[in-house]
Amino acid sequence: MMRNAVTRGIVATAVVASGIGLLAGCGSNDSTASGKPSVSAAAKPTATAAAPQQGGSTAPGGSHGDAGAAAPAPTIDPDPTGVAATAPPETPEALPQGFPGPTQPPRSPKDQAFLDQLDKAGVKVGNTGDIALTTANYICSALQAKVPTDQVTTTVTAITSSQSQLTGSKLKPADSAAIYIKVAKEDFCNS
Repeated sequence: MMRNAVTRGIVATAVVASGIGLLAGCGSNDSTASGKPSVSAAAKPTATAAAPQQGGSTAPGGSHGDAGAAAPAPTIDPDPTGVAATAPPETPEALPQGFPGPTQPPRSPKDQAFLDQLDKAGVKVGNTGDIALTTANYICSALQAKVPTDQVTTTVTAITSSQSQLTGSKLKPADSAAIYIKVAKEDFCNS
């Protein structure tokens, strides 16, 4: 029995140590590219082939034993801006006259009635109402599939919590979820 406990302790220590080692190896931002590449460094060749010169030298500089050291060092821009060469312009281009932009599909009377009922109940929905309508469709599908009520409530509460944060609603997510479910059951799912 004691032997198993010692073995577990050793294995746990090894796992923790290797995990820390992996995290330490990935802990710095040294691998990120920064600065602006210099065109002159990219354009210069790193090695050149030259015919042997008089005296048997094979290096372009004329020395006898240093054939690979003749490549010039790349130049480094002393004042990098940090902006990629392919970055888009800072000012967006103006859209042409008459550009239609994003269009909202027409709402069915059923969809609009659901959104109106939520509004009357004090539930704020986003600009388009798409999340609210998707939530209503989920509620109807879940009820039809006989998903347990607590699971439906949990899912709708999560959705309304996110929606409340986006819209700045003062309703508690659980209250908002109860309204969604009630309105969907009464008006949306049966029509």
